[in-house]
Amino acid sequence: MLHETPSVQLSRLLDGDDEESPDDFATPPAQAFRRGQSRVYHASEWVEHQECIWAQATPKSEKQSPETVTPEGGEEWQLIVSGHAGPPSHKSQDSGFSDSESEASPHQLEFKPVPKPAGSPAPGTPLQCSTPKAARTTLRARIVSRKSGANDKKKDCKVNYGRTLVNPSLDLLLTTRVVGSEVCRDPVERWLQETRSRVDAECMTTLQGKAIASRLGSACSRVVGARDAVRALQQRAHVISAEFAKLCQHMELDRLESCPPLAESLIGHVHEFVQGYQSHHAQCPDEEQRREDQERLAREEASLVAACDRLLLTCNSPDGTLSREQLALDVASLGHSFTRLVDRVLSHEIKGLVWVLEQASPAEIDLRSALASIAALGLEGSHLCKLIIKCGAVRALLAVCLDASKPNLRIAALRTLAIICGEVDAVRHLDQGGGIEILADILTENQRSEEERAEAASVLTQASTLGVDGSLTIESLPDHLDSLVSSLSQLASETKKGESLLLALAALTNLSFLEPRQCVMLLVQKGVTNKLLNAVRSGVSTSLFVQEQAATLLANMAAVAEARAELAESGRAVVALLCFLQIRSSPLQRAPEISAAERVQQKSAIALSRLCSSQTVAQQIVDLQGAERLVRLCKDEKERNHSDGVLVACLSALRKIASHCGSEVIEKLGAQELVAPRLLDSFLLYSSRQESYV
Repeated sequence: MLHETPSVQLSRLLDGDDEESPDDFATPPAQAFRRGQSRVYHASEWVEHQECIWAQATPKSEKQSPETVTPEGGEEWQLIVSGHAGPPSHKSQDSGFSDSESEASPHQLEFKPVPKPAGSPAPGTPLQCSTPKAARTTLRARIVSRKSGANDKKKDCKVNYGRTLVNPSLDLLLTTRVVGSEVCRDPVERWLQETRSRVDAECMTTLQGKAIASRLGSACSRVVGARDAVRALQQRAHVISAEFAKLCQHMELDRLESCPPLAESLIGHVHEFVQGYQSHHAQCPDEEQRREDQERLAREEASLVAACDRLLLTCNSPDGTLSREQLALDVASLGHSFTRLVDRVLSHEIKGLVWVLEQASPAEIDLRSALASIAALGLEGSHLCKLIIKCGAVRALLAVCLDASKPNLRIAALRTLAIICGEVDAVRHLDQGGGIEILADILTENQRSEEERAEAASVLTQASTLGVDGSLTIESLPDHLDSLVSSLSQLASETKKGESLLLALAALTNLSFLEPRQCVMLLVQKGVTNKLLNAVRSGVSTSLFVQEQAATLLANMAAVAEARAELAESGRAVVALLCFLQIRSSPLQRAPEISAAERVQQKSAIALSRLCSSQTVAQQIVDLQGAERLVRLCKDEKERNHSDGVLVACLSALRKIASHCGSEVIEKLGAQELVAPRLLDSFLLYSSRQESYV
């Protein structure tokens, strides 16, 4: 057995080999036993993790201790035991080193190899890290008591083991583990080796704590920096605005003695603001196209510093008197200068975002980051939207909608455009820049995705809403109305998504407000009314907002005489309107949903009132028990959520029904007072507002 390595000899000894011979001790294991060379036993091979190590005993000249043994070879050997029989500690599990040592008890040792159970992992399985496991590949000596005189009859070499003290220098060998051909001595090294096969939790935890944007390109980093700078400037501006308000409040209350400290505090905040954006600009590279902005910023900064000096001089007048009028003038001048500087600084940062959109071929990540930043700033408020519009963002976004090769970029550009089109100036830029034609082309092209066409409908809806309010007129809309009505009707009738249906119906409804006769006649000529009602009824979306848009569109169509006959002949419009009239608001609904339910009732009643100009439609409403629902809405305030608009619309519809079908129909329902000679009397009788209109 001289050719065997010490680790093999040790393993054979631990395995309790019956064929053990005295030659096995010929080669001292202590001469070749080194760190990393111990055999790693799998947990399935031993009941408890057992381990031992042999070291050369004292020379023969010295007196032998009771713990030594002399085999047939004549050499003395000593058993070094790490007397640790408990489960491995957390430290030993993670790093491979034992953190607890105990002295061996004065008992004899018994090593019992256990057969490997079925289904257990094979020896050499990669060790675990980070969390304790049920099985470990650490060797540990087990000290048990053996009855005196009970010797192992199977062993030829009978050895009496005694007690020895633990050697700290050799105890390290007991917990050194081998992974492949490498030895893990450092905990970090061990963790790195085990993460090769156990990487899920470690990678996710590491990635969640890293800033990805800082490692991106220069353009993307500049976009992120500009967005963060705008938000930081806004926060500082809010602080200074609060200081302004405090100073003005003390001036109004004639507390002039407390104004100088407040003015000094205000000036200090202003100087901090100036230093903050100056340090930010010093870190950003200068571009050629932004030098003019730098000069304007310098002029605004000089004006603000001069205003601060004048206010400080007024507060620290040599005669010790403080003029309220002069103080008010200086504070107002400082306020105007600060507002101009803030707008100039914000515009300077926003232009950096727009500049990315105007590049010939920007990287996709840069373009996506710029679009997301502009959209986020647009949601901050109307003031930032106006600054974005002044920086030329509308034309840049339209260019992205035309030139971007990927649909996701065009969708992001349309979404951003819809956000900033809530301002009148943005709609004017959209109209002047050919935006309506671009939207019509996007909606007409069927090869484009439904999501992209829905976003184009969203932009059109947002832009036309301001026209419905009477704020502006979209001059280019009549030229593209035909294609817009056709494409929007097709989108509404073919979509399977509730959001797309809502956007398409909302755009058609706004177009029917802006161009009532032309839009309604196009809808009638193309015969899309039944298709739209089928889309609403098909269950694509049961949203109250979809039903509101459908009821409003039918009411606008019923206002045109030519379309009224078309709606009356189909009969489906009347049935749909009566179904909409059954909608009730619930206290469990949110405020927007309750308001939408009221508008559905009101628009449905208005549409029925307009359609009741035909006797056929009036009789049809009576046959379908629509008159009963109208009477109930008039008399029961809770049914209409105390809405007087619904009351007026229902009273109008009942009067038209009574004029065509006779007042007997209303008398049978016990509601003769609703069709009395004066409409005002009926309204005051059931109005939710107890006030006089005389």
